[in-house]
Amino acid sequence: MVEIMNTTKLIVITGHSIGGAIASLLALWLLCHLQTICSVICITFGSPMLGNESFSRAILQERWAEHFCHVVSQHDIVPRLFFSPSNPLASSCSFQFISHLSEENKTQLFRVVLASLGILSEVSLCGRTTLMILLLLGKQKLNSEDAKEALKKEKKLGRSRNLNSANLAIGLSKINPLRAQIEWYKASCDNSGDQMGYYDSFKKRGASKRDFKVNMNRIKLAQFWDFVIDKLEANELPYDFHKRAKWINASQFYKLLVEPLDITE
Repeated sequence: MVEIMNTTKLIVITGHSIGGAIASLLALWLLCHLQTICSVICITFGSPMLGNESFSRAILQERWAEHFCHVVSQHDIVPRLFFSPSNPLASSCSFQFISHLSEENKTQLFRVVLASLGILSEVSLCGRTTLMILLLLGKQKLNSEDAKEALKKEKKLGRSRNLNSANLAIGLSKINPLRAQIEWYKASCDNSGDQMGYYDSFKKRGASKRDFKVNMNRIKLAQFWDFVIDKLEANELPYDFHKRAKWINASQFYKLLVEPLDITE
């Protein structure tokens, strides 16, 4: 595995049924320990649920959701059992005893499985992120209503994340003039006769209107980017937000231009 990681740029891990859960755990281990530029993608088919809510939340906070694609069809037995309505027969039977059931009990079990088709039909229409959340939810007694509520919640969260991203884009356009003013201040200091540079000039700034305005712009920019980071850490932004070129360039420009001024404080 170490040799593969060092010689390839992409690792694709797949698994079916219980093997899908193992594939997911392996992918998580690689994501935790991978120090190279190698990318990991995990694709599972008919995998059972894995972990609990804390486990799922940790994956989302690490922005790893995009590395997983969980495929579930209406006829996958293993994941369907976790979404089927509560039934004494289904909860008391394990796979190793199913073959020993009477024909009447087999018929009853088959009806329980068919009753869950409606839930799996709704799940199959969801995106891979929603599906991952459901499979990682980890509620061993999850019923049809729980599944429907989880789907509605994730759909609502998806709209909320996109709205937050749009609002931040508007906010970024509003603070760009502040950044431009600091950029002008930097160019002015770098070209001054004392050759102090904008770092030393800001550090030794006086009570002039220009210095005051630059400092206020610095504070407003810091507040905006702190707000962006808070939204990102709270999982309130789209999963690919941190990879969008617009925000990568804006954040890097901010670090190079404004953070040196923060150091002086």
